[in-house]
Amino acid sequence: MPQDVRFDLPFETPVSEHLEYARARHLRWIWDMGLVRSQAGFEEYKSWDLPQAAARTYPYASANDMVVLMNWFSLAFLFDDQFDANQPDRADRITEVARELIVTPLRPAGFRPRVVCAITLAWAEVWKHLSDGMSLTWRTRFAASWGRFLVAHCEEVDLAARGLESTLEAATVPPPRTAASATSCTR
Repeated sequence: MPQDVRFDLPFETPVSEHLEYARARHLRWIWDMGLVRSQAGFEEYKSWDLPQAAARTYPYASANDMVVLMNWFSLAFLFDDQFDANQPDRADRITEVARELIVTPLRPAGFRPRVVCAITLAWAEVWKHLSDGMSLTWRTRFAASWGRFLVAHCEEVDLAARGLESTLEAATVPPPRTAASATSCTR
């Protein structure tokens, strides 16, 4: 997929007034947490401009919340990028790290990860802030959605490791009567 695509919206969108404040703190955090390992990697990461995406997605968040949101956005993108499906020899490690990322919201906030690496430590820190004040219902809902995202990524990597093509295209076209089928949960 091309990486140099620019999208222009034909209308004005709100942008957080805390964009630059949060961007500076977020970029320092990315570097300090060891989520990028070289200056070249850091420059590439900055070119993605995830802070801009967070500032447009949550334009009314407080300054400190904006930093947490930027940090959270980065983890999904960095996990996907660092554990690319084009590295099938790393499928077991990807699964191990993904499992740790999945269970983090199911543990008490601040719990030290069992699988320790830069992204699991960063996620534990982000989750501590993200979940502060969140009800059990919302923590559970978030954990389910986050888990599905990570499981799907692991499935993609596993398929690549076994030399199989992705089933993403097939998954986007629902089979007939899926919504009404009593067995659709087992597919």
